Amino acid sequence: MSATSSLSATQGGVPAADWHRVHPLTPLLKSATLIFVLVVAVFFNSVDFLMEWGGRGFTFHFGIAALTLVIVGIFVAFVAIVALFSWLSWRVTSYAVTSQAVWYRSGIIFKKQSHSRLTQVQAVDIVQPLLARIFGLGKLKIEIAGGSQTAMEIAYLPLPKLKQLSEEILARVQESSARPAPTSARVPAPAPTSAPAPDREIYKVPLGRLFMSRLWQFPALISLLGLILAMLTVVVLIAITEPGAFPAAFGMLPSLGFFFLALFGSLIRDYNFRVSIAPRGIRIRRGLLEKNSQTIPPRRVHAIEIIQPFLWRPLGWYKVKITQAGQRQTDKNNQDTQESPTLLPVGTWEEAQLALWLILPDLGVDNPADLLRQGMEAKGRTSYFQPNPRRSWLFDPIVWRRRALGLTSNCAVIRDGRIARRLIFLPYPRIQSLRLQAGPWQTHRGLTTLNFNMVPGLVPTTMYHMDTAAAFNAFDVCDKRAKEHRELETQDKWLRRVEDRFVHPQQSYPNRQVETNDTI
Repeated sequence: MSATSSLSATQGGVPAADWHRVHPLTPLLKSATLIFVLVVAVFFNSVDFLMEWGGRGFTFHFGIAALTLVIVGIFVAFVAIVALFSWLSWRVTSYAVTSQAVWYRSGIIFKKQSHSRLTQVQAVDIVQPLLARIFGLGKLKIEIAGGSQTAMEIAYLPLPKLKQLSEEILARVQESSARPAPTSARVPAPAPTSAPAPDREIYKVPLGRLFMSRLWQFPALISLLGLILAMLTVVVLIAITEPGAFPAAFGMLPSLGFFFLALFGSLIRDYNFRVSIAPRGIRIRRGLLEKNSQTIPPRRVHAIEIIQPFLWRPLGWYKVKITQAGQRQTDKNNQDTQESPTLLPVGTWEEAQLALWLILPDLGVDNPADLLRQGMEAKGRTSYFQPNPRRSWLFDPIVWRRRALGLTSNCAVIRDGRIARRLIFLPYPRIQSLRLQAGPWQTHRGLTTLNFNMVPGLVPTTMYHMDTAAAFNAFDVCDKRAKEHRELETQDKWLRRVEDRFVHPQQSYPNRQVETNDTI
């Protein structure tokens, strides 16, 4: 949990020697926009001063040199004030890492000191904004369990120092979760026995595929078609010399700009999207103007969703999204944010299976390929899925044939979506509680909704309008298995598993050798 106070370093329990300063350019980079506005204001005010006092005869009485000296003096004074403020801000901005928490303090007049306990740390990301990249700097973003307002940022540091600090924090997080935290405030990090292994890249999204995936969707195509028709209309009106066509042509520019901003904004965000295996988890790198390096511990992932939009079906493309504990995923309007956790923005079926396998090594069935095929393509009852009854069509006239639930020995699987196909995986260890819900009309129709209560995220975790008897049975099965299941694998076991997968190439989901009967 993040806490903010005006405590001194000694009061916070951190020795003064353990505090480290950020890069001296940090205040300037944080205030770059404000400084730019002030520079422009000073420049134009100087020009106005030159024109006004030059017109009044200032240069005649005192000379052009005096006027130039005044203008230079204004700029020198401005630069001196900015430099003094930056130096003072840099002197009071520092961070510290202990065996229990990460600390950060700042503020010249209003001092602020915050800390994030290691037991609450969910993810550690490296972010490099465009201006900071010019100087080889970046910032560390630490996501904390508890919502979207609990992220801590340590900015700015050189990139090698950021990587070292990220590894140290993740190592301490793993150590603190493996055994009780020591009573002392500062314990040296365990010395590595060897140099950390380099990341192993497992897949990368080509730019051409990423561009087409953004364009080849209904909202983008409809917007593009509307713009083309509007432009053709304006061209025709101009050709017949209609006077009102010229203002309409200029009025279309904002709409055209918004379209390209929406299209290329996501391209810039997911540019050069790469997924690698790192000692601390799954490492995602992306970004053109602002580079992001995000490390996702597999045990922090609570739900996985494979999506195939309708227009992607002929191309064989899929998208994989996850719900990660502590990760900021929605804004105040519950809209998808820039930091929406995506394990694969667009990829082939093999890449989608690989992304799922990184989180769920065992789907809990004898024939995983058949389960995945039935989940993405089939309708009605299958060997792994029990569909909603026919009487639920009144509530779900479009998707009732597709909507179904499958319970394996390791996870609950929701099959949903008629236009955009969806397959949702909910591991039993991540299910916090279950809830059955039915309104009067549902009760009359013999239907019940089953809610899987997970950490908040963008992946749906509700199975709507089930047969009441089937819903109660699923409730009992999931409740029992959620209590029985523990963590399937530690971080070290996960790393050995994925490393072995690429040393000895094999299918992500081979069939089981021993026949079992785990599904409903």
